[in-house]
Amino acid sequence: MHFFLIYHAPEVFPRLQSLINQRTVAQIVSVPDEIERLHALTGLGRRFGLGFAALILFMAGACVAAMTTARFDALAVQMAILRALGFSKAEVAGSLFLEGLLLGGMACLLGGLADFVLFPRIREWIGFDFHSYTVRLPSQSVAVWLMILAAISGAILVPVFRLCRQNVDQSLQGL
Repeated sequence: MHFFLIYHAPEVFPRLQSLINQRTVAQIVSVPDEIERLHALTGLGRRFGLGFAALILFMAGACVAAMTTARFDALAVQMAILRALGFSKAEVAGSLFLEGLLLGGMACLLGGLADFVLFPRIREWIGFDFHSYTVRLPSQSVAVWLMILAAISGAILVPVFRLCRQNVDQSLQGL
């Protein structure tokens, strides 16, 4: 198989293409058109990869929200005790948000450490280290961190809503 790469002015290309394609077994290809098709193909893969990554982030955020909601549901009696001791709903809700943001902040910190310390070492150990790879803190991890904080903030809204509707006498009746 032989390849000939010939560049002609764009106005000559259709005549040359019909001449070569009809009279020989060779096929002429427009390099700019093929480069554009290649960019379209790789762009499609990139969009699919970004969509898949967004789906994984959404599922991870939903898992974090479910675990946080379950954890705060177990605090119903503790919240009722705090309300009976004289804390306002706003103070208890503020402590819930603070606890959730501390959990989310620790998750972001541990994830950032893994992303920028552990993962480059693993790539180096397995021989998958690209020299052109540069660490870009904001563009790589901020989206994940925001997803974690949004999931936790959303998960905290469930116990805060329940706190607003909670009857302290009924919650403490079983004690």
